[in-house]
Amino acid sequence: RVGGAANSTDSGDSVASSESSDSVDSSESEDTVVSNARMGAVSNSTDSGDGVDSSESSDSIDSSESEDIVSPVPEGDDIEWQVIFYNDFEAPNEWGDFTSGGDDSMRHHQGQYYHSAYSSIFIRDSDADTSSVISEPIDVLSYNLLKLQYWFNPVHLQETDGWKLESSSDGEDWIVNKHWIMEEHQIREDEWQETTELIDVDDVESIIIRLSSLPSNNPERIYIDDVTVSGGSYKTASSM
Repeated sequence: RVGGAANSTDSGDSVASSESSDSVDSSESEDTVVSNARMGAVSNSTDSGDGVDSSESSDSIDSSESEDIVSPVPEGDDIEWQVIFYNDFEAPNEWGDFTSGGDDSMRHHQGQYYHSAYSSIFIRDSDADTSSVISEPIDVLSYNLLKLQYWFNPVHLQETDGWKLESSSDGEDWIVNKHWIMEEHQIREDEWQETTELIDVDDVESIIIRLSSLPSNNPERIYIDDVTVSGGSYKTASSM
């Protein structure tokens, strides 16, 4: 299972200063996604202590993608869930189980865009390499499903802007698990909202997930906070 926090280097880039009420909206996305996934290596980064943090990826990321594969969430109490990790991006574990893809994916702290405490991470622009936050490889051999829960706040995004969740078993071939579009998914701008997504990991040893920005301008950012990743196992007759 994945180890310690990834580090980052201060890019000197300022964080958008537009005001936010930082109010918490408890509404959850009803969309859930189940898809097959593959695993591989992720980029490394170095750490600094102040300001906005960023890091450059040592591994290039293939931008090839597939169409969304959508399935309903299994109902009832037939799945046992176990939390694999939780990240709030606070010091000293600043990047948690994620790394930055480059200068367009950074850590925001001591500012106004965070769901809890004082820090979050954000993605911007639309470069496949630098506009992503990427998890360390996640050991899923004991699970049937992977559940990703997180809070997000899109700032300055237009109606056709969005971001996507992808997964991979080798860090090269990526499957698009979900593609969010502001207008299509009725996402509220400049407001914290929560979403839950499922990924099918049957017969997969480990998996990498990444969140990538799609807007074309730097001021258009998706802030991300309080990320929980859990593994789910179908209950057997003896455990029910």
